[in-house]
Amino acid sequence: MNGGNKAWKVISSLLSFYSTIPAGGDLDTAASWSFIAPILVGVLEGIVLFIVLFAAWNIFDEPAAGLLVAAAAEGLRGFHHLDGLLDIGDALMVKDKEKRLRALKDFQLGTGAAGALLLYLFLIVPTVMLLRPTFTELGILVAASVTSRSVGLLQLALERPIQGSFLGSKFSEGLSGKAWVLMVESSLFLTSPWAVTAFLGLTALWLQVSRRSLGGSSGDVVGAAITSSFPLILLAELKWPWFWFLHLHW
Repeated sequence: MNGGNKAWKVISSLLSFYSTIPAGGDLDTAASWSFIAPILVGVLEGIVLFIVLFAAWNIFDEPAAGLLVAAAAEGLRGFHHLDGLLDIGDALMVKDKEKRLRALKDFQLGTGAAGALLLYLFLIVPTVMLLRPTFTELGILVAASVTSRSVGLLQLALERPIQGSFLGSKFSEGLSGKAWVLMVESSLFLTSPWAVTAFLGLTALWLQVSRRSLGGSSGDVVGAAITSSFPLILLAELKWPWFWFLHLHW
């Protein structure tokens, strides 16, 4: 396989696995190259979301533009990450660890999932309402997309997978020793001191959830981390950019 074909195989595999773009590729390649997924998929997602924002802003009113950005984000992810958050919500409602693991595989959604969904909507809806179709917002959308995906993948890079998790084991192996790559990638896109705090805090939070509540990481944890991180990092970068304190009225 020549260099061009190999590069396309990597790109197509990552796009197919981490988004709803039907680009082909295969699972093994996606697992081996997941450490560049935040850059590749996150940048593309941020650009697409900005195009949606720009188009919606010129067609509909302001609230509708923001809501369409949120809908587009979930559409690009195929709702898989949101599903992970809902599964984790159900699992955390159970006290016994073994029952928690069974709850992750249960297709029925309970009160924990409903609570997680309400919390997500509480975060994402007012945040996307702040977006405006400017080049600054383009950069912020790209940054939030890249860094939130890094938060998710760091769960598999830094924590062993749950026993019996096929995808968790495969992707954890591909990310082994690559945590520093994910951290460096994210450092290039964190445009706010509060976004840095959110990035590090959410990474640590979900690692604790994995270790103490589930006994390891999984695809659901990755999805939950990405879904919860996106609106929080987006909010931090919108409201408190670098040198925000210079704009205070004394």
